[in-house]
Amino acid sequence: MPAVELHNEIHPYEDLPLDIQFELDRLDLKLAEVMSFTEGYILGVTKPAGEPLDIYIGGVALGSGEVMPLNESLGVRITAYATGGKKPAPRPEGAGNVDVGFDALLDSVPEEFRDPEKLGLWLDEHVSVSVVVGRAWLRLDKVLKLMIGSFVELEGALRQSVEIVANERVLAYGEVVVRDGCYGVRIQAVATHRERIAAANLPVFMREHMEMAFRCPR
Repeated sequence: MPAVELHNEIHPYEDLPLDIQFELDRLDLKLAEVMSFTEGYILGVTKPAGEPLDIYIGGVALGSGEVMPLNESLGVRITAYATGGKKPAPRPEGAGNVDVGFDALLDSVPEEFRDPEKLGLWLDEHVSVSVVVGRAWLRLDKVLKLMIGSFVELEGALRQSVEIVANERVLAYGEVVVRDGCYGVRIQAVATHRERIAAANLPVFMREHMEMAFRCPR
């Protein structure tokens, strides 16, 4: 498409603000691990310590970048473009000390579905989780001008507490640590069981799926 036509297509939306997320990593977690988050729990991340942050705009991978001083604040300098869709990294089997706490978990689902045996089956469902360390808002026309070497200024300072997020909902807050050469997040505060189930947004928790699960023999 010629540049003039492209500009005409974009012009009505060039002031549209876009949410840019700077992420430590994306993980594919079992619901059991999400539900076992407690203060002090360390969520292991697959990315080796020292690697660049991943940059996402509207959930789409833009590339990667490194944190650098920018005037009196911090910014992220884009160092590479994304070469393809990045899939969340699976967690190794048995990772973490998974202690779900069935009593509290049962209180988070409708009373008619409070069957520990059936609930146990759902805990193997997978949830895509992001570890967000910073954000910025940028107009569409500015986003289209980004290139390798460009700086994006963060909102305030780089967060002391990172967010563990699923489906735009915060599951927990924590601090970045390094363990065995890889990043990790030590959880400092966590959402309720009910909030975590809602954030997981799994079809299995929709009423028709739950009713079917309880009709089917184990």
